[in-house]
Amino acid sequence: MASKLAEFASAFGGTSTASLTSATALSVWDDALAYMTNQRVNRDRCVCYMTPATYKLFKQATGLTRFIEVTNGIQAVDRNVARLDGVRIVEVPAEMMKTAYNFTEGWAVASSAAQIDFVIVDPMAVAAPIKYETALMSAPTAQSKGKYLYYERYYYGAFILNERQAGVFAHLSSGPSAGTLTVTSTAGAAAGATVIDVTGHGIRQNGTIDEGLKLVYTAGTSAAVSLTYGTVPDSSKTWTEVDALPVTLTSQTAGKYVTVALVNAETGYVVAGGNTTEVVGT
Repeated sequence: MASKLAEFASAFGGTSTASLTSATALSVWDDALAYMTNQRVNRDRCVCYMTPATYKLFKQATGLTRFIEVTNGIQAVDRNVARLDGVRIVEVPAEMMKTAYNFTEGWAVASSAAQIDFVIVDPMAVAAPIKYETALMSAPTAQSKGKYLYYERYYYGAFILNERQAGVFAHLSSGPSAGTLTVTSTAGAAAGATVIDVTGHGIRQNGTIDEGLKLVYTAGTSAAVSLTYGTVPDSSKTWTEVDALPVTLTSQTAGKYVTVALVNAETGYVVAGGNTTEVVGT
């Protein structure tokens, strides 16, 4: 579940890899909550799952005011942080907070996995169904000691609701790579026109863009523009937003490049990208 939540956050751009120490923990936390509040996520409904090491940093965070209640002499000193700014805190073993796992035989942390330091989730943003595959009842046998045996097999799933992708935020030890967009260019009806279409990450079948994301492009460049996950696209280029696909560009030159970036609408950070050479009408 933790790896799926991190996947949802990464796909939407709701991630951070900022340095996390006792001196910076509250600043990183404030940035995460500000991001979610700006996305209209109710923080009082959220739950934060974090590793013991991260929990320790928040307990020792610089600037945190502490009121320690001591009852019954020295027998009861409570230093728990049950809530922080209204968000419920739940500790999870670090091994269960990775971005990738291998389920070939049992389960194991994948070699490419990054550590999830904490993940904030709005339960209303996620659907976690249980799918039953098999349910059987077998008659008494010697092996079951003369008793009926009930057997079932089921699977847990996790899905993010399209309109509530902002409801998950993850702090990771290392950032993910940008998702891939497939960009195609076909000749337009007019001379110098090209029709650009994009499929893949965050693009629906009808050509519209997932809620909370924006699709922008820059065209007519001599080379493809480099895109890095979690950063704004190259500011030296002119980026134009696309509301729906496909889109027709005019006054283009064959062989030039068009680069498309999918960005988080709140932060402007890249979450996916792609490019192609332009094919224009003659």
